[in-house]
Amino acid sequence: GPAVVALVHVEAQDVEGADKRVTKALKNVKWLAGKFETRTVVLHSFAHLAATRAEPAQADALLAKMRDRLTAAGYSVHTTPFGWFNEFRLHVAGPSLAKVFVEI
Repeated sequence: GPAVVALVHVEAQDVEGADKRVTKALKNVKWLAGKFETRTVVLHSFAHLAATRAEPAQADALLAKMRDRLTAAGYSVHTTPFGWFNEFRLHVAGPSLAKVFVEI
C-alpha cells in the first residue's frame, strides 16, 4: 500500500524545545498520512542547504523520538540509514496533492 515519506532536516535551533518541534512535525505527518489513508511512514533524515544543521547525534535522536511516537500511535514506521547518501527512484501515480512544506 501507500506510504508517506517525510524528508526531515534538523537545524541547530530545533534541538532546543525538540519535543514541541517533534509534536508539530508529527501532526503534519499524520495529516498527510490521513490524506492517503495510510498508517505507513518512512522517515528520512537529510542535510538541507540551510544556514544551520544540528549535530548528527542530535538529529538522529530527534528522528528516533519521531519514530517512537509514531509507532506508539499505531503507525508502521521505517527509517532510511542515517548519515548515508541515498539515491531514490520514485514513480508517483494518482491524483495530485499540493506539496507540503513544514518548518518545525
